[in-house]
Amino acid sequence: MRFLIPRTVRVLVVLLVLVVVTTLQAQQLPSTGAREHVHLPPAFAGTPLSFQIQAEAQYLAARGDLMESAAIARRINADAIANEIQNSIDHVDAYFRRREINREARAKENPDYLAAETHRQAVRRQRLEHQLQDVLKGDVTDELNWLLAELSGPILAYQYLQGKTSLADTELNAKLRPDAISLIWLSDGGSGPGRLTFAAGDPKVLQTPWPPALRKPQFAAQRDRFESNRDRLVKNLRNGQEPGEAEEEVVRSINDLLVALQEAYPDERRKDAAEFLSYNTARRFLRSLAAQTHRALQTDDASIFDGSLRFQGERILDLIQHMDGCGLVFAPPPAGGERVYRALLGDLRNLWLSLAADEPASARKDSLN
Repeated sequence: MRFLIPRTVRVLVVLLVLVVVTTLQAQQLPSTGAREHVHLPPAFAGTPLSFQIQAEAQYLAARGDLMESAAIARRINADAIANEIQNSIDHVDAYFRRREINREARAKENPDYLAAETHRQAVRRQRLEHQLQDVLKGDVTDELNWLLAELSGPILAYQYLQGKTSLADTELNAKLRPDAISLIWLSDGGSGPGRLTFAAGDPKVLQTPWPPALRKPQFAAQRDRFESNRDRLVKNLRNGQEPGEAEEEVVRSINDLLVALQEAYPDERRKDAAEFLSYNTARRFLRSLAAQTHRALQTDDASIFDGSLRFQGERILDLIQHMDGCGLVFAPPPAGGERVYRALLGDLRNLWLSLAADEPASARKDSLN
């Protein structure tokens, strides 16, 4: 009679055998990280029952290997998808990073307006603070206007700081000599040669500090005619009247001066360098005078003509507050006024350095950024 073992018992026996064999293989083989497979010993002889157990054991081993292979395949597919996603993200990051690097390189080679202006301001500060001797070599009008803009706000605020001595009572508030005030020329802030300029102590527009070429007697009649027509035009504008014929007469007087200058300096005479310099200076003066005349006719600012822009103080702080309150800027100096402008630059620079020394370090750092 044939004895049959229940299926449950057979499965348990097969699993026990698999566990024993796997344990023995793990103990005998070094751990290399490679995938391991279950290798059952072959059955060369046995009973039908033993062959049945061997067959079921091989079946279960093969099925487990299949399930493990499927799991590994799913993991590999998942890793591949994750790598593709990461590669796409890296591609986008690399694209924008390349653009950022490109913009940074181009900004260094060709900075925009704000970067260039920041650099110019830093250079101007550096020159005024440490290279004053280089600044004094040329026209200092731009430096004076820069210092005026820097000092206008702080000067007024400084007067109200608690615990501070008024700047008006310090040696920084230098006194201006009367002759210096007459050589300080101011402007209404217009651009180009058409800006209206006048002396600080005598705010008459369209003044005529004639250049040497036009001071000669041969131009006396044209000069007198222009000044007479100019005074009549300014009087009409100051009283709120229409310019009338005075406008045409002023323009005609300037044209007469240009024609007379051209006749006095023919082409042959202008070949000499000194003569050409005199001629060119006079011509530029007359063109500037024509532009100022046009500006005076176009402006609606009555203070330009009523004398309210006259500077009546006598010290540096008075001049700064007057120009700040009236919205005026420094104009290029007249002939002989260069020394006054250089001395004025030194006074404004000392005042600026004194206020910068009282300014907190963090504020100075922020202003340079």
